Amino acid sequence: MATSKARDVKTAAAPRKAPERGAPTRGGSTRGAPTRREPPVPGAPWLPRPYAPRHELWAHLDAATEGAVTVLVAPAGAGKTLGVAGWLATTTPLADPIWYTASAASTVTEVEDLLSRASGDSAAPPRLLVVDDAHLLSAACVRLVAARLDSDPERLRILLMTRWDLAIPRLVPELLGHLTVLRGDVLRLSREESAWLALQHAGATRGDVLEAIVERAGGWCAALVLAARASAAMQPGDDVAAMFRTSGGTVADLVAGEVFVGLRPQERHLLLCVSGEADLTEETARHLTRDPRAGEALSSLESTGLLVSKVSAVSGAPGGEERYRIHPLLSEVVRRRLVAGGVDVQRATGTVLRATWSDLAGGHTADAMRRLLVLGRYDDAGAVLAEHGARLVMAGEDQCVDAFLRAAGPAIDEHPASWGLIARSRWAAGDADAGRHWADRLLRHEKSYPGTVSALEYHSILLHRSRSSGAHQKRLVDAALVDVERAADAAVPDPHLPLVLLEVGVTENWLGLLPAAEEHLTRAVLLCRAEGFGVATAEALSHLAITQFMLGREQACHALAEEALALAGEHQRTPASARARAELARMLVWFETFPLPPTADPAPAPALPGDPAGAAPWQLPQLPQQLDDLTAEFWRQVMQARLALLGGSVPDSLRALESLSPLQRLPQHLKVCALVEQAGLAIITGNRTALRNLADALGECGADGERLWVLGAAEDVDGDLRKAATLYQRAAAGSRRAQPPTRAVALTCAAQLCDYLGETDTAHDLVVQAIDATASRRLGSPFLGWSRHGTRIGQVLAGAKALDDSGWGVELRQACVELPGLSAMFAPVVATEHELATVSEMHHAPSLSPRELEVLRELARGSTYSDAAANLFVSENTVKTHVSSLYTKLSVGRRSEALAVARKLHLI
Repeated sequence: MATSKARDVKTAAAPRKAPERGAPTRGGSTRGAPTRREPPVPGAPWLPRPYAPRHELWAHLDAATEGAVTVLVAPAGAGKTLGVAGWLATTTPLADPIWYTASAASTVTEVEDLLSRASGDSAAPPRLLVVDDAHLLSAACVRLVAARLDSDPERLRILLMTRWDLAIPRLVPELLGHLTVLRGDVLRLSREESAWLALQHAGATRGDVLEAIVERAGGWCAALVLAARASAAMQPGDDVAAMFRTSGGTVADLVAGEVFVGLRPQERHLLLCVSGEADLTEETARHLTRDPRAGEALSSLESTGLLVSKVSAVSGAPGGEERYRIHPLLSEVVRRRLVAGGVDVQRATGTVLRATWSDLAGGHTADAMRRLLVLGRYDDAGAVLAEHGARLVMAGEDQCVDAFLRAAGPAIDEHPASWGLIARSRWAAGDADAGRHWADRLLRHEKSYPGTVSALEYHSILLHRSRSSGAHQKRLVDAALVDVERAADAAVPDPHLPLVLLEVGVTENWLGLLPAAEEHLTRAVLLCRAEGFGVATAEALSHLAITQFMLGREQACHALAEEALALAGEHQRTPASARARAELARMLVWFETFPLPPTADPAPAPALPGDPAGAAPWQLPQLPQQLDDLTAEFWRQVMQARLALLGGSVPDSLRALESLSPLQRLPQHLKVCALVEQAGLAIITGNRTALRNLADALGECGADGERLWVLGAAEDVDGDLRKAATLYQRAAAGSRRAQPPTRAVALTCAAQLCDYLGETDTAHDLVVQAIDATASRRLGSPFLGWSRHGTRIGQVLAGAKALDDSGWGVELRQACVELPGLSAMFAPVVATEHELATVSEMHHAPSLSPRELEVLRELARGSTYSDAAANLFVSENTVKTHVSSLYTKLSVGRRSEALAVARKLHLI
């Protein structure tokens, strides 16, 4: 492992002495200029014919890339990309390097795959991964690189080229020699290199002009090339040297006009037409210029090195067509030329506009929108957005909506028909406040000027706006469905039909109209699939997965959630809330099937914690803070409580359930689920008072089966087992709800008690009924042992002779054989009702040290001082010292009192 100190490299202070010009390379040969025109690796740019060798940069790269991560930080125009490409072309050997050009669309999955490919087999050295434009990587991607640097630097070799510093922790990796930062100064050309390169582009010119160009460019490649090309285009009588020395402003300001003078008309027209393209192919150039020889002009600009780079096709990429990238500094020169106007500009604008209408006619709406915005045709862009925006949003191409919002400025006020799409785009991006703002503007305008948008778009925005504020209304659903039926018979389908069906289904989920929600969300999915709207399909599937879960169809829920996540992986513009909703649906199924896996053949589910006092809870994937789907938010809070329980923390589970929306605001079907969740925790804590109060609340909701189950649990806690068994059986007979699965839980509780009471045949009949009721859904949670005093469920299952030797019953028998029952599992850490009533309140919970908490958990486990000392690897006297400190802080005198206080204060 390298142990060198930090290496923040500049020309004046390099970590190692740079080799002299023409010094040997790693492979031992003398390094010179690249001699071949092809790119050094797939994906890298082609090197221009006049290419200046960058010996100083290459020497620093030789030294820096021996470590895990090298960050090359320099502004646009510094020559990062071509400098590194030249280094790869002249350095041997480099173990098959990988070149990747980052973009705003780069995903964590994509970067993780690249890192895995570069890491390769542990027997071979890692491959060098070169990431160009690394500043465009998302924060999550940068965190992934930082995590890999922290966890496995020996299998990491990556070069990041960026315009600014990345959020990678530097101190420790630099001290360990795993991270090197190269600053822009190492990219500056020497005076000799600058003079040579200027001469290649300026041609035969006076020495004082070359000197002035070199001084003005300051060693930066892009500025030098532009200035040299401009000088070649100036008239012989011009005092070029004086102009470069005395003029203020940037090089782009100085040479914007002169660069174009030196180009052929075909090349000028090409650059003016493609100025809005990040990168382009020869086919795109021909399309935008309407010039069949545009590809030749593009190739000519690249071959002469005028800041146009050819990017080779990445191996395995679809199409494999080579692309060209215009340097940002040249793009700025072209932009200034467009602003200045002129005949050339007017001709280019007209040509691109014709190509844009052709794009629109051919269905390439996103490309047409982008080019209209580049041309400043905001009225046309607004009209296109009003007509085609819904399809763009559903297809995940709503970045053009964001671009319209940024570029059009006050012109948006003249296009109210676009406000609804802007609102939907903002909602998809998680910006709920901006979404509400634009929705409210549209709804107010529609009220004053009816007919601004179609009836279906109005309904979709109104429904989304209403549910985002928690005001779900059945009358809004009824009004929307009237127009939905009218639209279904229309000759030309309304593009907003899938969106309004989606909104109707989401509202019906909250209102408890689940069969109707299933119908409408299924129609939305089918319409989106037929049109190829991947993003909208993923969102509709995620809502439909929640519907299926509430209908008691866990296997369908799991399949839909998996499909939604697969689509979200293919379509990066899928809203984060849709991804989180699908993840939540999977986790809900996982809990209901616990302790078995959710499907017949996945990885096994984790075991229940054997030591709740010391177990760490599983983490729930983070959902957006401002969810526009209150149904999913409800189940997220329920899932947090369940995960806290499975992680061993009953107090955290109680707090999560307390954070649920006030029960009086919940719709009836979710209120019943919330009350049953609270009843489950009351069973674990043995709180009979809470159980009876919850039974009364369930009775008010009309949930008779659930009420009887909770009353049976209260009698179970009290010890009246015969009465409890009867109530459990009545609950199983009276429960009609799919969610929560009360019937199956009541059957297993009755089976446990009947077995304990000696009614073995009845117990076996009941447990077989429970198995039959859960087989199609693969429900495992009813078999966790909910009865407080009954026989362990594993024993009941083991004694049931009627179980099929190869079916669901055998799976349950194997999974539950060691389960102790929930009450027994959590008894050491749960405060009893007596403890809650008798332990005095403290103004503040005492502050315990980590070691004192460990000792307290050992006491909760029933460990002796000797056992605790052995488990904690300390002496018995040390344990006694900590116990004495605990008694003092808790104001108690013996172990039982200490544990009672600790349970009440949620310290364990």
